[in-house]
Amino acid sequence: MSDRPLNGVQTDATPSPAIRHDLLMSAERPVRILTSDMSLAEQLRARLELILGCGVTILQGIGETAPQEIVVTTTTECSPDECAGLTQSGVAVVVLAALPSNYQERSYREAGAADYLAMSLDMGPLAGALQSLA
Repeated sequence: MSDRPLNGVQTDATPSPAIRHDLLMSAERPVRILTSDMSLAEQLRARLELILGCGVTILQGIGETAPQEIVVTTTTECSPDECAGLTQSGVAVVVLAALPSNYQERSYREAGAADYLAMSLDMGPLAGALQSLA
């Protein structure tokens, strides 16, 4: 990947030292990725492992989650009802939306999602959400 910003978006997967330092010190909860889009899952895993400095697992299904985990998923993979089930079992859910909407965000937040974020090349918001959960 290039170190040059593309239309103002940093495309390099390497996080700033300040973000990485904070996350390395606080990321004790396992982070899992739940999406059937393997290309997206691999990209998220690679970038999050750089940011967190630890392994990130790709889940094959919603039933593989365990309490105290942080699950990064998409609106396609996890409905608000499924999100509610996960959060009630002690899983922190961060939802990524390809086409975010206020209605959808409200539905996920009411279901207990820890965060609802627009999918973006900028990993800052996702890193911040994970940091607050660690």
